[in-house]
Amino acid sequence: KGRGKVIERLLDGRPKRFIGTITDVTESYALKMDTQLQRDRLEIAEQMTQSGNFEIDHESRQLIWSKGLKLLFDLEPLEPAPYFAEFITHVCPLDREKFLLSKEHEEFFDFEASIRTYNQVFKKFRIKGRRYYNREGSLIKTFGSILDITEQKRKEEALRASEERFQFAFT
Repeated sequence: KGRGKVIERLLDGRPKRFIGTITDVTESYALKMDTQLQRDRLEIAEQMTQSGNFEIDHESRQLIWSKGLKLLFDLEPLEPAPYFAEFITHVCPLDREKFLLSKEHEEFFDFEASIRTYNQVFKKFRIKGRRYYNREGSLIKTFGSILDITEQKRKEEALRASEERFQFAFT
């Protein structure tokens, strides 16, 4: 990448002397490509696992959602993520307190909750992540992953019901 300025011209207008700089952007380009590769890997992993990632900026109370997480909650990938106060209203009331307590009192968290998507469908999710603090001990960021376990829970319930019917038939 270069930048410069002509400081003297010939009589016919062609440049005679110029001054400028040349910057080697090889490292910058490699870093940009590596960042894109990491994003692509994350997107593919989210698609394969029906999961998504989030970050909460506790100063602005803004949620930052990955493309996969937006798709899990029936949002368009280019839509902005909701604010935390709005998102928490989608958490099932029975799970809401557990959700809030887990986020407030533990550095690491791992729990399940029923959450209503933006198409009004309740799904079961596993939420796992970590909270980050500044030097003064104030919470500044939370990062985590959310995995859709709705089908897994349906299969577990079907297996449990089948085992109960089997035991009833032979007792």
